Amino acid sequence: MNTAMKWLQQAVKQDSLNPIANKLLCILYLKNSDTKKAKDHGERSITRCHDDEVINILQQINKQVKPGEIMSRFPPLPDKQFAMLDSIKLPEMPSRLDDMEQFEIELNAIKQSLTITIADIENKTPKVADDINQKALMASFTKDLSPIRLKAQYIIIDGIQIYQAEKIKEAELFHYHLKKLNVQFSAATKVIQNRYNNQMKNLEGGEAGDEDKIAAAELERCKSLNGAKEIHLVGLSRLVNQYASRQECISRKFFRDYANWAPYWVPETTNSFPSIERDYLKDVFNILGEYHVVKKSNCEIFEPLSIKEGEIQKWEEEYCANFKGKIGIGPAKLVWNCNSWAIEAGEGIVGGLGMEYKEDGSFDDFYFELGLGASWEFGEEHLAKLAGGATVKEFVKFGQDMKTGEWEVKDAGVKGEISIEQEIGNVGAEVKVIEVTAGYRTAFSKEGLGAPLLDLKY
Repeated sequence: MNTAMKWLQQAVKQDSLNPIANKLLCILYLKNSDTKKAKDHGERSITRCHDDEVINILQQINKQVKPGEIMSRFPPLPDKQFAMLDSIKLPEMPSRLDDMEQFEIELNAIKQSLTITIADIENKTPKVADDINQKALMASFTKDLSPIRLKAQYIIIDGIQIYQAEKIKEAELFHYHLKKLNVQFSAATKVIQNRYNNQMKNLEGGEAGDEDKIAAAELERCKSLNGAKEIHLVGLSRLVNQYASRQECISRKFFRDYANWAPYWVPETTNSFPSIERDYLKDVFNILGEYHVVKKSNCEIFEPLSIKEGEIQKWEEEYCANFKGKIGIGPAKLVWNCNSWAIEAGEGIVGGLGMEYKEDGSFDDFYFELGLGASWEFGEEHLAKLAGGATVKEFVKFGQDMKTGEWEVKDAGVKGEISIEQEIGNVGAEVKVIEVTAGYRTAFSKEGLGAPLLDLKY
C-alpha cells in the first residue's frame, strides 16, 4: 500500500487535479482514518469530473458538503462569462454630500436602463409554458444520466442553494449594521434640533422682532444638520458599497455558472440564455434598491436636478461560449464557434487558415498561418489520455477597410501557443495554457490560464 501511495502522490504532483489518482488516494487515506487528506484528495478528484463514489465518501466525511460547488471550480471554459457580466458596472455611492446630486442622476439612469432592458428581453423572448418547464426539470432528475449532465445538475442545484443562502446572509448583516448607523445619526440630529429649539424659545418674529437672530439660528441648524449628514454619509457609503459589491459577486458567480452549465443539464428551449440575462439584471436592480440618497439641505437656493435618460443594455440571443466544436482527421482539425471557423493541419511544419465574423453575422476578416509545432501524448486511448501541443506561427490577416471598402492587410506578426487536452473515456476537455500574439497593429497580447503569470514582477 505504501508503494502504491508513493506512485499516486507522484502522479498528483504532475497533475494536481488528476481524478483517478486523487480518487485512489482519497480511498486509501480514508482506510487509514486520515479524513482530512481523504477530503482534500476527494475534492480534487471531482473538481474536473463527476464521480458518485467519491461524492458518497465526501458526504460521509461532511454531510454539509456541496459537490456542485466543488465541481464548479473548473468551468467548461476557464474564465469565460457572458458579455453582460462585463458591461454591467455598479455605481459607487459617494462619501461627500456635494457629490450626491450627480450620483442620484446616475443612479436613476442606471435603474431606468435596467428596467427597459429587462422589458426588452421579456418582449422578444418566446414564452414557455410552465408545464413544459416542469416536465423538463423532472426529466433532468431521472436515472442513467450522462456524467457531464450529472455534473451540471450538481453544479446548478448546489449553486442555487449556496446563492440563496449567501444572499440572505449578506442582506441580514447589511441591515444589522445599517440600523446601528441610523440610530447614531438619529441621536446626532436630535441633539442639533434640541439646541435649535432652545435658541428659538425666547425669540419673536414679525416687525421689530428678532428676525435676524431667527435667521442666524436657522442657518446654524441647517449647516449643523449638513455636518451630521456628512459624517453619517462616510460610514453609510462604505457599508453600501461593500454590500453591493458582495451581493453582485454572489450573483455574478451563480449566473456565470448557470449560463455555462444549463445547456448540459436541460434543453435550451426550456431554459433560454436571455432569461438568464434577465434574471441577472433583476438581481442588480434589487441591489441598487439598497443604495441611499442623502440630500444636502440647501441653506440658500434650491435648484432642481437635471434628468438623464437611460439606455437599453446590449443583450445577446445566444451565448457564444456554449456553441463550439472540433473535428480531427489525422494531423488536421476543423474548429469552430458562433463567430469564427478555422482549419489547422500539419506536424512539425504546421499551417492554418480561418475566417472571423462580427456579432451581427457579417464578414470581418480572414487569415493565414504557417510555422513550426510539436505535440505529445500520455495515457491510453479510451481510458485517460493527456495530450499537449506547442506551436509558433507567423500570420497575416486580411480584411476590408470599414470606410473605403477596399481590401487591406489588417495585421501581421507572430503567434505562439501552448494547449493541453485531456480525455477520460469519451469525455474530453481542451484548455489553452498560454497564447501570445505580437503584431504590427495588435502590438502584444496574451490569453489563457498562464497569461496572469506574465504580469508577475520580481
